[in-house]
Amino acid sequence: TLPADGFVDIAMYVGVREHVLRQYWPAFTLEDSTGLAWNDPNLLPPRWHKEPPDTQYWPPDEYAQWARHLTLFPGTPPGQYQLMGVVFDKDSKRFASLLDEQGSAVAPRFALGALTVTRPARPFALEPEIAAPHDFGPVALLGYNLNRITANAGDSMLLTLYWKSELATQTDYTARVGLLTPDGAPAFDVAMPPVNAYPISEWRPGDEWRGQHRLQLPATLAAGYYQLFITLLGET
Repeated sequence: TLPADGFVDIAMYVGVREHVLRQYWPAFTLEDSTGLAWNDPNLLPPRWHKEPPDTQYWPPDEYAQWARHLTLFPGTPPGQYQLMGVVFDKDSKRFASLLDEQGSAVAPRFALGALTVTRPARPFALEPEIAAPHDFGPVALLGYNLNRITANAGDSMLLTLYWKSELATQTDYTARVGLLTPDGAPAFDVAMPPVNAYPISEWRPGDEWRGQHRLQLPATLAAGYYQLFITLLGET
């Protein structure tokens, strides 16, 4: 169990079966059920950890310890997450494949276990990359971010929404997100929960939460300039 404003130190014991010529490096992500990561990707070793030598200098049949300090994004909602790991070539950034008992490559990533994220121990205020304050009654949109501002038809974009609970409500709202043409005509829209797997009816007044969503653009979307729009639809 991990509070949303907490951290976890991950230690992994690894070794080489034969001498390697490349420097390998670990990476860890805490992911939701859709595969989206909820931690800062630039993980550093904990203060207590002493980094081992580069893997080129590891003797076979001995082991070393890799350790990383993982903190969650501010506003990560409570829920169930999966801790994932990967080992990659530090120079080429290519993943090293996980092998089965016969030595055949099966996957580049591996699961390390499940983590339950709970409410933060202390309240905090979010700082959206793009401020776009809008009052929707019991909740308010603080702002948003897109991982890129240009894309092709059929591409997927990462949309991050920042919300604040103003009043307690028993109504779970659905966010409607889409694009408008320059003359205001809808080009496409999609419904999504404002915050991943954490309904608004469970929010407390003053809460601020982060929602992350893959926004899949239609393959038939015409080239041009569009305006992002967001609204909320009430559900009974």
